[in-house]
Amino acid sequence: MRRFILALACLLLFPLAAAGCDDDDDGNDAVPSPPVGATATAPATTATPSTAPAITIDEPLEGGDVTAPIQMSGTANVFEAVLHIDALGNAAGTVLCSRRVMATSGTGTPGDWSGVLAFAPPETAAPITLRAYSFSPRDGAMEHLVERSVTLQPQRPNIVITSPKCAEEVSGAMMTVEGMAQVFEAALVVDLRDEFGTVIDQQFVMAASGVEFSPWNATFDVSALAPGFYDVVAWSESPQDGRVINVFPVQITLAP
Repeated sequence: MRRFILALACLLLFPLAAAGCDDDDDGNDAVPSPPVGATATAPATTATPSTAPAITIDEPLEGGDVTAPIQMSGTANVFEAVLHIDALGNAAGTVLCSRRVMATSGTGTPGDWSGVLAFAPPETAAPITLRAYSFSPRDGAMEHLVERSVTLQPQRPNIVITSPKCAEEVSGAMMTVEGMAQVFEAALVVDLRDEFGTVIDQQFVMAASGVEFSPWNATFDVSALAPGFYDVVAWSESPQDGRVINVFPVQITLAP
């Protein structure tokens, strides 16, 4: 009866405070609900940094056999999408060939990359190291280095550019390109391309012989070209269907 009278008094005399009237004897004081429209705060979380490597080499595989020209590919997430690849030979780590390549995206977004290292093969099978890396935009130091140990087989390509060599800096108004070839009817094509692959100049040349590995040469006027990276690319056509075959690309730098 006492509890009933107390509850009735609260409702009649204090309607605005009715919600606060509770019997202290029951030990079950009401817990106030959050205001309408209040949003519960979720526990704080910490973002997990990505553990993906900045650069990968997907091809060739570790321990595999390769032939020149060497096809390389992988992924990269580096500053301005620019990275470098090279091949090192013998115990002294001589650079056999190097190339600047661009990934499809970079600076926070992973992209794909591919490149070709073209140079004359050895006379016998030899272990070499393939590398991919970038340079720090802060201090120019090499970073994100990835390596692959492979065996370079002595299989000779049908076209080889012997001069200029891979990664050579070329100066002067005229550039002479020399090489060796054994192709159908001794006919091949030599392109000078910009770093985006656009053909700037093209020469149709003949090797000394169509039945044996023999010399050829071509000359390009580069006096009007801006300094920077270019590709000298020699190739021939398939006598069966006219496809481009025997591609041998050498990246060079035109000096200021």
